[in-house]
Amino acid sequence: MSGNKNGDQRKYFSQNRETCGDDVDKACGPVSLANSLVLRASSMWSPCLPGHILDMASTPPLHHRRLRDRPGISPSELCALSAAAGQSDGLQATLREPCKFSELAAGDLMYVNSIALKNAQGGVQFEDAEHDSHIVMVESIDSTSIIVINPDCRRSGSGFRHDLWGRMRISQLHLDQVWMTTRVDGTRTCKAAVILRS
Repeated sequence: MSGNKNGDQRKYFSQNRETCGDDVDKACGPVSLANSLVLRASSMWSPCLPGHILDMASTPPLHHRRLRDRPGISPSELCALSAAAGQSDGLQATLREPCKFSELAAGDLMYVNSIALKNAQGGVQFEDAEHDSHIVMVESIDSTSIIVINPDCRRSGSGFRHDLWGRMRISQLHLDQVWMTTRVDGTRTCKAAVILRS
C-alpha cells in the first residue's frame, strides 16, 4: 500500500502476489472490495484485510473452492462477499445490471474491460482480448467522468506498470466500451456494479 505522488496519502491495496498469494490472478474483486472498505474507513480495516476477504471468498457459506481454482468471481458472488465483508459496518450490497451512471457512488465496485480501461487513458492502444473482465472500485464521480482505483495497474510515463494500484479516469464518452465484459467462463456483463450503501 502507498499513496501516490500527487500528495494523496490514502493507502489502497494492490493486487499482487505479496498481497494475494496464489489467488493473485483472480483477486481483483476481493482487493477492490478491500479498497472500498479503506475508502470508507471501515472498522474492519487492517493490513491483512485483502487476505481476510480472499479467505471469506473461498470458504463456506460463500464458496468451497479457492479463487485460483475458479474462473474468477461472478457478480452475484461478489455481491454476497461484499454483503458479508460489510456487515459489521452496516453496509448492504446490491447487484445492479444494468446499472445507471447516476446510481454509482464512491466505494461501489464495477465490472470493466481492462483493455478498454487502459485504452480510455489515451496513449498506446491495446488490442481487445477474447476474455476480459476486471473489477475496480469507484473513488469519485463528477458530471462527466468516474475516477476508479484499478487494483493491479497504473499509468507510468507513456505506458503502464502492473502489480500496483492506480487511479484511472473513465469519461462518459468511453463508459459504454469500458463497462462491458466477457468473463473466462463465457458469461458476459453489461454495466454490472455492486452498490454498497449503509
